[in-house]
Amino acid sequence: MARLLLKLSRATMRVGTPALLVLTGVSLCSLMLITRQVDNTNLSPSRRDLLEGVEFSVLPDLQLPHRSRPSAVSKLGNQKNTRLRSIPAGTKSAPGNKTSTRMKGTVSAVDHQAFIKKAIKERPGRVMYQPLTLAGINVTFLGCYEDSVVPSLRTLQEEFLSDYRRMTVEKCLNHCRKRYFPFVGLEFGGECYCGKQLHRGPATLSDCNVSCPGHENSTCGGVNRLTVYHIHPRSMGRPPKDRQRVELGILRPDPRSRERYLDAETDEAYRGCYPVRPGLERTASMLVRDHLLTPRRCRLSCQQQIYTLALVRNATVCQCLNASATCRLVNASSDDNCNFSCSGNERQKCGGPSHMSVYRTEIEDRRCATASFLQDHSWPLVALASYPGSGNTWVRHLIERATGIYTGSYYNDGDLFNKGFRGERENWLRRNTVAVKTHRFDRAHIEQFHSSILLIRNPYSAMLAEHNRKYAGHTGLPAPKYYQLHEWREFVDGQSRTWTNTNLNWLQYSRRLLVVHYEDIVRDTMGQLRRILDFLGLPASQDRLICLEADKDGKFKRRRHLEFDPYTSDMKGYTNIYIKTIDMSLRLYNQTRLPQEYSTDSL
Repeated sequence: MARLLLKLSRATMRVGTPALLVLTGVSLCSLMLITRQVDNTNLSPSRRDLLEGVEFSVLPDLQLPHRSRPSAVSKLGNQKNTRLRSIPAGTKSAPGNKTSTRMKGTVSAVDHQAFIKKAIKERPGRVMYQPLTLAGINVTFLGCYEDSVVPSLRTLQEEFLSDYRRMTVEKCLNHCRKRYFPFVGLEFGGECYCGKQLHRGPATLSDCNVSCPGHENSTCGGVNRLTVYHIHPRSMGRPPKDRQRVELGILRPDPRSRERYLDAETDEAYRGCYPVRPGLERTASMLVRDHLLTPRRCRLSCQQQIYTLALVRNATVCQCLNASATCRLVNASSDDNCNFSCSGNERQKCGGPSHMSVYRTEIEDRRCATASFLQDHSWPLVALASYPGSGNTWVRHLIERATGIYTGSYYNDGDLFNKGFRGERENWLRRNTVAVKTHRFDRAHIEQFHSSILLIRNPYSAMLAEHNRKYAGHTGLPAPKYYQLHEWREFVDGQSRTWTNTNLNWLQYSRRLLVVHYEDIVRDTMGQLRRILDFLGLPASQDRLICLEADKDGKFKRRRHLEFDPYTSDMKGYTNIYIKTIDMSLRLYNQTRLPQEYSTDSL
């Protein structure tokens, strides 16, 4: 340092005062850069933040390393707002921590995950608003939010995408951005939700602890918890004229949300309309008349008395029941026979003069509620194969209730796992489950299984069910507008071929095969279930079958259906050809042909 000052003084004597000022400025800038590179860690936070905004253009070979660094903490009211920036090499910044040119670098998933872990440790439970750039999209990380499995009560309700093998934060952001939805949430590791607004409030940040399957160092929500981002308007592009920009904010809960929740809860608990049989009075609880009767009131009353079923009829009558060998729920009737409005709620139905509306309570029937895994590698690899939307989840419910053994899955559906399908998280090659759900139909995959159960459903119904699941979850129903878009026509064109190829390949390449038709299960549930159990070589307990009769639908019965036909004549033309192809193939392989419920002009 002394030698440097001596040289400066000699240069001053030679060139004069103006040159001295220039040389001194260059020297001081050089010293600042050297000090920043070597002793930046010893600076106080305030001085370090001042250096963040200085332009160093004198010596371009001495630049800041490319890394993310938290800047100064500012206060908005009583809440701190920590900003995270990525400063690539060569990017200039203006004083005041405001970027003077558009940032070209992005924060990687690894950096982002490390930041979230640090935030959880330093600020547990706090909502943190963090600007980030992910996959070239400017977003704000809003934190962890609560969610509900009821579609009408979800935090984000407009768009849904699932990928339990390759989901990443970037994939979800791109999916929502292309559809002009500013709010993005990831849940259960592989589920992506988009929306115009947030309908629920924040949760503890540490509750979002499930890694993304496509990038283990990124977080994709948790169990009933969403990792939420907001896409900045500049990154959204110019939306169509019918879309309106929604500013960042959380709406207050809809005052009608509780009413919608209760209706959805009642629909989910409904188990059907049954005739009142002789002897019911001897096995059911004492009859109670309630002039403010609703299914919920009757369910709560029966639940307090430790009954599994609530029976309502004649608009005012409530009874409770546990199914038994002397009183079984068989031969369900049409819902038209249970058309009396409840005395306490005209929107809901409470049986009829000779029929009763049956609802399930929260009390579990222990005779068929328990299940367990088999020993590892002790069971043949059995496929439960189908085109999506063919009732695979329902058949899994029937098998698990009847056998007491969990079914597995090639996928990893967090929603199903949360509903009680514990085999969702098991390795499907572990062979500790009685059957494995799969929708794949390539030959190499099929030949891995020792035997297969192929579930076939009418493609018109199956494609609708899969489309409903895509846009409204396992039990919801999307708005009619989703069937009027070009995407719906493309969906039917592609999925009708997928339905055909799925069934053809499993018929052709399976080593040992049982074909079961969805329509036959609806008409004769217990008879078709016995066919499946005989194929598996498993006995069924009589007690398990009795309680299964009282809860055949499980938790994924879709109660509402479209009130119009979304299929055009062109769609029906080529789909009917595919149906005939499958029917001929079933006859060729000596399997049960398509049932009569299929369109008569298609067979």
